[in-house]
Amino acid sequence: MNVIALFFALLVVAYIGSSLSRSRGVRGFGLPSGVEFVLLGAALGPSALGVVERSTLAALAPVFVFALGWIALEHGVECGFVESRRVVGKRLGMGVLLGVALALTIGFAVFVALNRFDFLAARDRWLASMGIALVSCESTRHALRWVVEHHDAEGQLSRLISDISSVDAALPLVALGWWFTAQRQGQPIALHSLHPSLLTLAALALGVLIGLLVVALLKTTTRPVDAWGILLGGALVGVGIPYGTHVSWLTSLFAMGVTLSVFSDQRERVRAKLGKTEHAVLLPILALAGAHIDVRLVPGFLPVLPVAIMTRALVSLLVSAVARSLSPIASRGGTWLGPSFMSSGALTVCIGFTCALQLPGPAGQLILICAVVDTLIGESVGPIALRRALDNAGEINVRTSDEESDTVGTERGL
Repeated sequence: MNVIALFFALLVVAYIGSSLSRSRGVRGFGLPSGVEFVLLGAALGPSALGVVERSTLAALAPVFVFALGWIALEHGVECGFVESRRVVGKRLGMGVLLGVALALTIGFAVFVALNRFDFLAARDRWLASMGIALVSCESTRHALRWVVEHHDAEGQLSRLISDISSVDAALPLVALGWWFTAQRQGQPIALHSLHPSLLTLAALALGVLIGLLVVALLKTTTRPVDAWGILLGGALVGVGIPYGTHVSWLTSLFAMGVTLSVFSDQRERVRAKLGKTEHAVLLPILALAGAHIDVRLVPGFLPVLPVAIMTRALVSLLVSAVARSLSPIASRGGTWLGPSFMSSGALTVCIGFTCALQLPGPAGQLILICAVVDTLIGESVGPIALRRALDNAGEINVRTSDEESDTVGTERGL
């Protein structure tokens, strides 16, 4: 498949995502974030059916580099918000602590496993361990939205879970800046003689500066087309400068999004605009991530993948047990609350995809494949467990068959 044919195919996938977003707000079939499109991309990729060639993927690199940054920008604008409500206080801290607990525990467990099986170089082991930790510490909001909108869930527990997951993107996207520059150390790039922490702070500072500039420019216009131009221009600068200097553009775009949500008086307008593009950008990038998977390496990774998945499950159960003992609201969900935190989503795959692009070879492939497996399992188990937890809390509004039929008919325009 040549570049033009693949580009038009991606436009079709983007149109499908845009249509789904307009019609229901969340997907009405498949997994909540649409991550099954990764499997489609993997099947068509160069290591499987070969419909998409490696040279074609390389030619489209600027497209998915910008798309990954756009997803980080959208998560930055959404960070700390549930719909139009800002989340403040200890629930933000709970979300960060959950992510830290998952990242540290999973990273350590994977590092021990990699040292035992010894199929990566020493440097690649800790890079792969940290990358897998980053893709395993997200608890996606997609699953919660899917359950809430499909079962009319409403109550204190659903609000608690949504508040905790509202900050899920902060840790992996900020820490990715450190990983991004750490894996570049030792290469002949003068900038990377600096400590990774300094370069991470520089990426964050750049995002904040661009965000403040965009905030100032948005105040000068009320025309939607001008607002789109300002957002796109800011995103291009936020991607171009870090990418050209080999630091994390996802970290910069995330900081830009947070800046917009905090300082702009048009934050709701910006959030609405970016929200409309979410599935239109996500589905093509998920398919491209799948096409980059080397399926021939999967059998060799089988000893390590269960370590990350089982560690995530155990930590989720432990954290939920502690939460239930400390919070009367969390205790209403019962034992199903733990598995509900296993949900991960498209951001997990996007971070894994970025790691695979920056670290070619088995180590990067291990991070990407772990991200995909984690997401597929999490989005298969998480929504079911979440529904049970909310049902235990009495927050599920059970519809009758006639009401569900009427709803489906209305959505289809019947």
